Amino acid sequence: MIKGLQGDFIYNLDSVLIGFVSSFDEKTGLGEITAKEINQKFKFHAVCIKDASRSIEIGSPVCFKLKPGPEDIMTASEIIKLNEI
Repeated sequence: MIKGLQGDFIYNLDSVLIGFVSSFDEKTGLGEITAKEINQKFKFHAVCIKDASRSIEIGSPVCFKLKPGPEDIMTASEIIKLNEI
């Protein structure tokens, strides 16, 4: 069982999730991704965007992995922008 922003869920840490960027603040570099498969939101920081751009548009489709964050709540990491889902 893994702790998410909207409650606990079952997830394999080696899996890749698909979703979209639901919020992103350019100034702080903080954002959220909504995972399509499990309907959960995960926070992320711009340093986790794999292309090193540290910028991403709201609504962008992405694939990502999860890693433990503060208070053991999972966060998005290894974020890759996709052309379309």
